[in-house]
Amino acid sequence: MLEWGMGGSTAHFADHLPPGATLTSIEHHPQWFQTVRTAIGNRAGVELLLREPSGPLGTNATADEDDPTHLTEYLHAADGRTFDVILVDGYARAACLLHAQTLLKPSGVIFLHDAQRPWYDNAKAQLTALGHCGSCEIYPEPHLWWGVPNQHAAHWHAPKSHTTPRATTTTSPIIVSFYTRNTPYEHEVRGLVESCQQLELSHEITPVNDLGSWERNCAFKARFLSEALHRLRRPILWVDADALLRLRPALIHQLAAAAHTSVLAASDFAIHRIDGWEFASGTAFFNNTPIAAELLARWTRLCEADPATWDQIHLASAWDQTVADRPLTTFWLPQTYTKVFDRPPESDLPPVIEHFQASRRSTGPERPKPAKPQTPPGVQAAIRAARCRTSAEVLSDSGETAQLDLQHRLSVALANVSTLADRLAAAPQSRAFTHSN
Repeated sequence: MLEWGMGGSTAHFADHLPPGATLTSIEHHPQWFQTVRTAIGNRAGVELLLREPSGPLGTNATADEDDPTHLTEYLHAADGRTFDVILVDGYARAACLLHAQTLLKPSGVIFLHDAQRPWYDNAKAQLTALGHCGSCEIYPEPHLWWGVPNQHAAHWHAPKSHTTPRATTTTSPIIVSFYTRNTPYEHEVRGLVESCQQLELSHEITPVNDLGSWERNCAFKARFLSEALHRLRRPILWVDADALLRLRPALIHQLAAAAHTSVLAASDFAIHRIDGWEFASGTAFFNNTPIAAELLARWTRLCEADPATWDQIHLASAWDQTVADRPLTTFWLPQTYTKVFDRPPESDLPPVIEHFQASRRSTGPERPKPAKPQTPPGVQAAIRAARCRTSAEVLSDSGETAQLDLQHRLSVALANVSTLADRLAAAPQSRAFTHSN
């Protein structure tokens, strides 16, 4: 592991290095370097590097600090090596984020702390985002972002095998959906049921009464899923009634299973985004976690207060609210999990879930074509923090098994940097640690 910017996270990683692992941490500030080195002491596998600037630097936690002009040695201190994990959490983060691509192994991942700062947007746009974790109560501002170089995206989005265990357990996801009685969806849903049966996937697909409009029926989705998660007590994968599963959703099974391994934490939520921000809610994964339940509860309240607005707009708003004060972990699904039948594919990878959008195929006097939603005014800071290039720009046509276990090991550690820094603040050397950015 490589880390730019020493602090509480450095001490935590030093305390928890597994056998054979190494940590290289780079710092530019000499007094801060000495403080952290004193707190950590000598550790096997831990290399602490001081690379002082060649000139004055900008103010901490402002756009001025991102100027790499006087940080050449700091930026290139680890050149010539490659790493499985890179954390960017010091000065000149945009430059470090871009340079990290040259130091990363093909199956590795790069983390960026304080991803909500707008001056990192251009650098993030040069990579593919995999996940995002929002703030927590004791450290309410920063967002954590992780991603990979564009040429490595398929390693994460395209597992070699689409096979998944067929045994039903409380850790395996169940596909849930509903359809409205006495509507064309009674016919549409047959394809979904048959595809689940053919792939031997656990599913629960329920008829409900028509609530009078397409928008209101869609708004009911939030309460339906909230109640399903509470009742089933297992991960759930929502798939629209007019969709088909073409392959077993191996990626979803990996995301769900990781939560129940002692050293891992899985994503609470997974979804695909269209046009950079719009949530494609025809496929949505909610893990059996308290934070996923909170996301669903907030989504339900928004939908029931305003059922005429598209459900995915309310979902984006609920997500924005949740990541602002809870460490909700999101995995961004590739388009193959929400492939729309008449849209060109974003890669040559085969679709896993294909949507046929009956609402667009059955427009008429009694059902006007739904309007495309606009970005909710409040959904800005979190969307910026999670921003990335679209997979259409970056995915290649082949890949290897995603190292999701590695990703989630690291998301746990990094999402809790605030807690660890808090612990160090109680140590004898504590007061100086407040300098850390």
